[in-house]
Amino acid sequence: YNPTATNLNAVSVEGNAANMNTNIDKAMVPDMEAYAAGYSTAFEELPFESCTPSQGTIPSDLVGTYFRSGPAMFSAGAVVPPKKSIVQPKQPPAPDGTDKERMVKHPFDADGGILGVTFSGDGKASARFRYVRTNAMTKERKKGKKLYSGMESTRMEGSGVANGLGNDFPVPMF
Repeated sequence: YNPTATNLNAVSVEGNAANMNTNIDKAMVPDMEAYAAGYSTAFEELPFESCTPSQGTIPSDLVGTYFRSGPAMFSAGAVVPPKKSIVQPKQPPAPDGTDKERMVKHPFDADGGILGVTFSGDGKASARFRYVRTNAMTKERKKGKKLYSGMESTRMEGSGVANGLGNDFPVPMF
């Protein structure tokens, strides 16, 4: 599956009661490759990292911490635990898309992570990233496979869920 704007050249949208066909403006078609990049597994945690801007400078009056939480591991058991951990996987980690049985089919089924970026006011920043260690994540990490599928189960029920809307997410996650 590789959606591109060229695939959408012939797509049209049904109009209102006048039955008008309106072609979709290519400028309004989302960049699916960029969109999908937001749904790729972060394979390493980051305890602390000093950061410098790749372009420009950080304003000196920017002080505080930005937090982002959300889905971060889209392939069950994709991150190896520390060697000292009592939970060791039965299968090696699998990069996204290599084992479809381990991939989530909806981003809300992914394991969550928290990113923190702190701006100190001196033109520098520091970043941290950690996974939220839930019981479900620990069990999937130990088994090396996907065990839970909350959003998938309602999706499989089809039109009988949420007045026919269900939990459909039209783009495959791999």
